[in-house]
Amino acid sequence: MAGFAALAIAPVALAHFEIKPRRADPGDVRAFTFSIENEQTKASTVRFDVQLPVGVAFLGARSLGGWTLARPASRGASRTISFRARRPLGPGDATQKFVVSLRPPKTPGATLSFKGVQTYDNGKKVRWIGPPGSAEPAPTVRVSTQNVTKKPITGATSATGATGSNQSNDAAQQDDSDDDGGLGGVEIAVLIAVGVAALGGIAYLITRSTRRRGT
Repeated sequence: MAGFAALAIAPVALAHFEIKPRRADPGDVRAFTFSIENEQTKASTVRFDVQLPVGVAFLGARSLGGWTLARPASRGASRTISFRARRPLGPGDATQKFVVSLRPPKTPGATLSFKGVQTYDNGKKVRWIGPPGSAEPAPTVRVSTQNVTKKPITGATSATGATGSNQSNDAAQQDDSDDDGGLGGVEIAVLIAVGVAALGGIAYLITRSTRRRGT
């Protein structure tokens, strides 16, 4: 009975703070959804503050659900974004979501902890700053391990050719040498023949013109 009594008087979190997705790629800008819940029967949530982890860049809000966003000046490494209700959330069970654009740091494998403070209109504050498994945990986002191995694109030809040989390069070098290496023997012979024929034609015309003048 004592055990049941202890459970009955144990503190229970009045709301929840969640972030989705729970994983992100290093340095990849994407949308994250912050979700909070109001579970007080006689009070409403009027403000929610989130402290961004070091290295996380806030790029703007995509959806605020009727709330407003305030971005106070950064103080050192701590940066906080504040969501304020135009219309209080609650009283009673209610959920509010905010969609923001964030860029996680380029630190593969890092775990980012987002600490939040939920403020009610009766002055009560719920601080979501605890470790995982606590009564009021701060949600976390895991930065994926970066894959540094670049996979080849199917059908693409690299500098060494599609089969891995250097035939393409050899052919290109041969083409370059043919273009820049001057005239070949056959080409020289053709030019000589053309020159001789041209000279013969000129000589014929001169001789014919001389004969006409003589007559």
